Amino acid sequence: YAPLSDEQKSLLESIDCPMVHQGNEMRSWYEKYDQLLNFWQKHGHFLVDRREDPSLLKWMLRQRTRYKGTELVSVPLSKHQICHLERIGFAWQSDRDEVEWQMRYDELVQFGEEHGHLRIKEQEKPSLYWWVSNQRRGYKGHTFSELTEHQIKRLEKIGFRWSARD
Repeated sequence: YAPLSDEQKSLLESIDCPMVHQGNEMRSWYEKYDQLLNFWQKHGHFLVDRREDPSLLKWMLRQRTRYKGTELVSVPLSKHQICHLERIGFAWQSDRDEVEWQMRYDELVQFGEEHGHLRIKEQEKPSLYWWVSNQRRGYKGHTFSELTEHQIKRLEKIGFRWSARD
């Protein structure tokens, strides 16, 4: 990320993407935007942990809602706000679920390589144990998020069993 030159600012303003606004609401928006920008520069992604920075995560979710226009009480994002967020690669849909699934999958693969099996005990690795349980429930259609065909194939490729009794 580098600051915009005067020429770049002028070009953005010419397409209704103004850079300077007045008022507390806009100032507050830019403060959160700067916070998001700093997070992205530090981490290289937008996966804000809700325990570490709940206010930034809430702000990000609000921007997605405002962009989609799915809330009646929500004021849509302005063109310049959209422009700023898109400039840094902000995703309008979160890929958090996919990233978290991949991280757990990688943890399961590593467990299998270290132990020679995928039978996780709750007392050994509680969070991985519950993730595995949720995968089985998702496969059977008993959770709010069913597994994709791709996820099913990846789990089966590493020898995952759909029943804990196997």
